[in-house]
This record gives sequence, C-alpha cells and structure tokens, in this order.
Amino acid sequence: METRPTLEYAGVDEARDRLRSIVPAGRTELVPLASSLNRALANSITTDVDDPPFHRAMMDGYAVRSGDLGDGGVSLEVLGDIPAGATSNTEITEGKCVHINTGAPIPPGADAVVPVEDTTLAPDGRVLIQVGVAEGRHIARRGVNTRAGDVVLHAPMRLDAVAMGVAAAAGAAKLSVYSSPRIGIITTGAELVSPDCFPEGGQIRNSNGPQLRGLAESCGCIAIDFGVVEDDRKSLCTAIAAALEQSDILCITGGVSMGAHDHVPECLERCGVQLHIRKMRIKPGKPVHVGIAEGGQVVCALPGNPVSAMVGFHLLVKPTIDLRQNLNPFKNPHPVAKLSDAIKPTTNRTTLVPAHVAVEDDGSLHISPSSWRGSGDPFGCINANALILRPENAPAAEPGAWVRFLPTGSIFG
Repeated sequence: METRPTLEYAGVDEARDRLRSIVPAGRTELVPLASSLNRALANSITTDVDDPPFHRAMMDGYAVRSGDLGDGGVSLEVLGDIPAGATSNTEITEGKCVHINTGAPIPPGADAVVPVEDTTLAPDGRVLIQVGVAEGRHIARRGVNTRAGDVVLHAPMRLDAVAMGVAAAAGAAKLSVYSSPRIGIITTGAELVSPDCFPEGGQIRNSNGPQLRGLAESCGCIAIDFGVVEDDRKSLCTAIAAALEQSDILCITGGVSMGAHDHVPECLERCGVQLHIRKMRIKPGKPVHVGIAEGGQVVCALPGNPVSAMVGFHLLVKPTIDLRQNLNPFKNPHPVAKLSDAIKPTTNRTTLVPAHVAVEDDGSLHISPSSWRGSGDPFGCINANALILRPENAPAAEPGAWVRFLPTGSIFG
C-alpha cells in the first residue's frame, strides 16, 4: 500500500481530491437486466440491431406511393392489411395501397403513410385519400435511431428505468455492473442503549446505527451493522478487524475526538489502516478521519453526534460509494437556492447547515435553515433535505441571497 502524508485539518476540496486518488474501484458482476436498476454500469453496451430494424409506419393509416396522390381526392385499391409484427412482400404499384398499423414494416413500393383520419373507406373496399403527402411522411427509416454496433449506454453510469429500456432494446439481457458496496457500521460508546430500551442515568439511545444503515441502503449499498462497541482499545481493535473482513467501506461513529476514551484513530492504525485525513475544517463534523486498510477497504470514522455523523456521511461516505463504482461524485457544481432566513457568518471552517429546499410556484428553489440546536440534535433535522454549504470566513447571508447547497434527499416531493 502506497504511503502518503496524512492531511491534517483538511479543507473540503482537499478531502475530495484525496478521496479521488485513494478510493479503488470495486468488483464487477454480471446481473440480469431486471436486477440492474440503480446499479453502476461497468462495461458500455452496444446494440446488435438497427433501430428501427426496418422502415416502420409511425401512424395507423394506409401505405401509399406519394406520387399517386397529387393534392388528394384519389381513390386507391386496398390490397390488404399489415398489423404490427407482421410483414408483407406485396409490392405497392400504381393506384394501389395497403392498410397498415403503427409499428408495422412498410411494404415494397410504398414511400409514405396517410393517417386513417385523412381517408374514407368506400363500400366497395376502395379507400378515398383526401390529402396529398410528401415522400417519407409518417415513416421512420431503418436505423434512424441507432445502427447495429453503436454504443448506446456508456460506462460508467448509474442505470435508471430509461437506461434499462435502452439496454433491453439493444439486446442486453445481462449487464456487467459494479457490485453493491458492503458498508460495515460500528457505533462506539458505553453510554449507548438500543432504541427499545428506556435510557437511565447517563445513557442515550443509539440513533447513529439506524441512521447510517438507512443512509447506506438509500445509496444502494448492503449495510452490515456490527452493533455498539465499548470505548476500550481491545474491544475496538477486535471489532474493527472483524468488520474489515466483511466490508468494502467501514463507517465508525464516536471515539474520534480528543477525549480520554476516544481510541478509534489509534485502533485504526493498529489494524493496519493508513490514515489519509485526520480532521477537517468543517462545522459540524471536524473530528472525521478517513483511511485505507491493507485490503483496500475505505474507513470513515465519523463523530458521535448524530448531525455530525450525517454530515460526514454526505461529505465522505457517499462520494466513496460512487468512487467504488467508478462514478464521479464531484463532476457537477453544487446547486443554488434563494435563502428564506438570515444565517450567521462563518469562521475558518466550512459550515454545513441542515435545511429544507422547496420548489416555488415560479419554479425557483428556496431554502430554509432547519431549526436544529447543534450537532447533537437529530430532531431539528427531521424535514431537512439539504445542507447549506457556506465557505470558510463567509459573511452573514440575508434573506433573498443565493446560497449553494448539498442535496441530501429529494427536493421534489
């Protein structure tokens, strides 16, 4: 494993650059098309057929020779019917036509389609064409969409429903995708009890474990919760070593600051993890640590306060998930929204403020800071779907100012 200097108190951009350089792409696997939704495509897909594979009717109506029609008012003999899925070798000659359905192949000799609403069927079976049409009208020429051998899906990309449809049209019944990362979760702290326990004395309920599991699974990952580990070196080292064997990415919360019982950074190094980031210039979430284990696993040690853990996940873990799948999480600039309430100036740390983004009637985005009371208050973030991103040493921002934000949930519903 290459040794690189640890970044101390890294800025946001420094941390992103380091993640780009250290996070390895993960394994790939072949999956059925039906199981590919939200997976990251590993190999580009080419189509094996022209699309459409024949000259195709785009309307229900009559396949005609455009030169026979003039300006319309022409009666033609109807030779038959071509439904979608059928073919016909009957050649359309002068004064003749064929009834055709949308999607059916154009028969030989025909060069246009007249929509059925522009025709009248006579009692004798002939059809009166009421309008003239130009050559090629209402016909999709063979290969107009794509040609056999064309790349139709470029890797890497995350597959959505439209991409699945394209893959199906290209004949890709199985796709090479990146394996869903396995995210191990360790929560530290002797004070933590499970959600079904009533806390007594100095106890608090473990909210970080469920929060991180939900965040991981919402990113399409396989979450493995290793439970709560006490704040002692032996227990932590044992738990970290065991979790690394089963994880591609390991998230640890708590025990990363400078208290007497904050042993996580030391235990990571004892387990062979090379630390690349040791604390960041962010608020909240300053004590974060990021490292790479000897087997290539990425370790993100996050603060124990629930809002800080959430911020660390979106800043570090989520980009790591994308990088493991060869995706670029940093290719797009942060979106902007109009601020509804004033926010304070920042210090020498990038400040991330939980907030709610909404689409106004005029289509603009407005963002409202959440009424949270610090990094230990998960209740104040219940409606947050974004983090306002304020740079270091930024002045106060007044209502109506445009501010950048990091989406953490859907802003459309």
